[in-house]
Amino acid sequence: MLQDVLGVDYPVDLCILVSYFIFIGLLLWRIRSVFTTNEQDATMPFAVFVGLAAASFVATWYFMFAYFGYSFGMWRLQMELQHEPWTLNIISHWLHDISLFDEAWRTVSTGDWQWLWSIQICAFTVAVWMPLMALEGSRHRIPYLWVFMLLGHVVAISVSSSLFFAALILVSRSSATPPKQPESSMRQVTAVGLLIVTSMAALKTVDDVRLVAHGPDFMAHLLLMHGLSLIPLVLTILAPRLFALPRSYGVVLLYILVAAANLVLMKQQAARAIQTLPSASEPALVAMALRTLADTFLFHPAQSSISSDAAALYFITIAWIMYRQSSKSSSRLFVLVFALLTFIASPTVSLPLYLALDEYIHLPSSILSKKRQ
Repeated sequence: MLQDVLGVDYPVDLCILVSYFIFIGLLLWRIRSVFTTNEQDATMPFAVFVGLAAASFVATWYFMFAYFGYSFGMWRLQMELQHEPWTLNIISHWLHDISLFDEAWRTVSTGDWQWLWSIQICAFTVAVWMPLMALEGSRHRIPYLWVFMLLGHVVAISVSSSLFFAALILVSRSSATPPKQPESSMRQVTAVGLLIVTSMAALKTVDDVRLVAHGPDFMAHLLLMHGLSLIPLVLTILAPRLFALPRSYGVVLLYILVAAANLVLMKQQAARAIQTLPSASEPALVAMALRTLADTFLFHPAQSSISSDAAALYFITIAWIMYRQSSKSSSRLFVLVFALLTFIASPTVSLPLYLALDEYIHLPSSILSKKRQ
């Protein structure tokens, strides 16, 4: 019956693509209340992060639509339909024959330089962004944390992170304040332990992606990676205050472990990529590496989309650190150091290190005095 209504041979495949964009619209509609409720507290930093979200969306989805066009064009060439006019029926045949999600992810996960870009998004999402949202979102009573994560999965993590930082700026100016005292030490240990275990398990799946990129279990592996990043945030539906923890050494430890694990992953992948280059002096090798990174960015539309997502995170991370340090003395030098660290080691390392330092600096005096004793 649906075939007759739409006049296409594969209406289900066409509806799946349309429903994807409807789903994105529903996610944005769901979190709108976070911004409309506190819109009177909007400031210039809020506008900056909304602007970063918009810029990230334009960059990532320009290349995503370019990928759709590229995939459709290659399919028409393969099927010898390049001279046929575009029709919904031809598009339905293309969608039926091609798995866009599978094809895109295999493209960005195959090859050492391709994965050097892509691993940044994966590691950031599952081990930096997930605990940050769980902790800061719960501390500031931001609703629908799992929606922000889903938005990152289906749109771009740079878009989601910019919107979440914008939400944090709004609620930090309202009545919502982080808790001062834990409800119980057991709850604190459980919450931090859950975040550590989930982050490390998810990072293991990230490390294994390149190994299964050619195998039949690739999609199942990706679903596991994405699913692990959702677990703590879905738990906030059942227990909204589970991660509403006060400042603690446990959270400092969490971020340090994440930064260390990500540093190892990034160093290993960078070494694999550099080994593919011809032998040269160190300055020449650095120049070749930077040139290869740039070439990889543009070698395929799907790669360009995820690389744009990764590149945007560099500027978003630095912008957040600048915002947090804006009212502090000697902030310029501090921001400069972390900006350099971001460009050298990536946001997967610099942001959790900053969060650990920020957590430590704002520890309650009672905890610090006990530690000194």
